Amino acid sequence: NSKVTVHDLRRAYDIYGPDLASLKGKTKSKPSLIVRWEHVPVPTDQEQQLHADIMFVNGEAFLIVVLKPLSYTCVKHLSNGRHAMLWQGC
Repeated sequence: NSKVTVHDLRRAYDIYGPDLASLKGKTKSKPSLIVRWEHVPVPTDQEQQLHADIMFVNGEAFLIVVLKPLSYTCVKHLSNGRHAMLWQGC
């Protein structure tokens, strides 16, 4: 005289999954995957070149520095055009 039907059991199985105790006793361990080695070439040192120039825009002086092949660019506003400002740079 139970009100539980077959459909209720199927719904419970879909929600909770199979019995955990029975799964632990029946599962087999799988072998580990084979590790594949891949050679990664070490980057070689490249000679860097520094290009610097003073650029004037509307009468204002700017120090522009480009480092290649790193592609680093730096711009510094030179507030007073003195030689000492150039050494502070970027």
